Amino acid sequence: FCNEAKNGHYDAFVVVSDQCWRPCFNPFLTSMFLDFVKDDKEVKKIAYAASLGTDTWDIDDEDTTLCASLAQEFDLITVREKNAVELCKKHLGVKAYHVLDPTMLLSKEDYVSIVREEKEKQHSGTLFHYILDPTSKKSSMISTIASELNLMPFTVMPKCQAENRTKKDVKNRIEDCVFPSVTNWLRGFMDAKMVVVDSFHGAVFSIIFNKPFWVIANEGRGNARFDSLLGLFHLENRFIKSLSNPDNRWDEPIE
Repeated sequence: FCNEAKNGHYDAFVVVSDQCWRPCFNPFLTSMFLDFVKDDKEVKKIAYAASLGTDTWDIDDEDTTLCASLAQEFDLITVREKNAVELCKKHLGVKAYHVLDPTMLLSKEDYVSIVREEKEKQHSGTLFHYILDPTSKKSSMISTIASELNLMPFTVMPKCQAENRTKKDVKNRIEDCVFPSVTNWLRGFMDAKMVVVDSFHGAVFSIIFNKPFWVIANEGRGNARFDSLLGLFHLENRFIKSLSNPDNRWDEPIE
């Protein structure tokens, strides 16, 4: 990184988005604060929609000291979660601005054109579920919605997801471990009449494609992201925080 930064003659370095400042997802945390950009005052340092993912500060004291020193060298810091503005001020000593996730800087038409260019085939279902951490309760909720609204569930996720597949799975049935193309994933939102997700970007693209959707809380991956996104659009009622006794009217429309 350091040699590339020195020899690249760049005008700016930009740190972007998806939980890049959350240590459990980033073992090279100080690199996300551009520690490899040395002694060059002419190069701009920018964070666009840098994400902490949660409503608590997860960085330990030692790394906080290092990251604060680095953050204070940035020319501009923007963050993806509303609560991260105050967290950055308190722990990093910097002023941050709340902005949209970068995927929301494009229109639905931009994404549709990409799908059309790849000639992606239409999916056969109508209830698109994009679940990163499957459980029996989530599956039961999806089945209930499908039954009550007469929808056909479908997904694009592989049978063996990264979190639960084994070396034996990869060796003996590699085809079941392959994730879909981005355009096949986007086609899922295009074709759906309704979407169920436990993913931040699943919620984002449901909004972009103007689809009725439900978000299932995913504490391990960070719920602050959902609170910030859904609050921005006054869609807090689409957030299912408990699956024990959901009493939602599944056909409730969205403006």
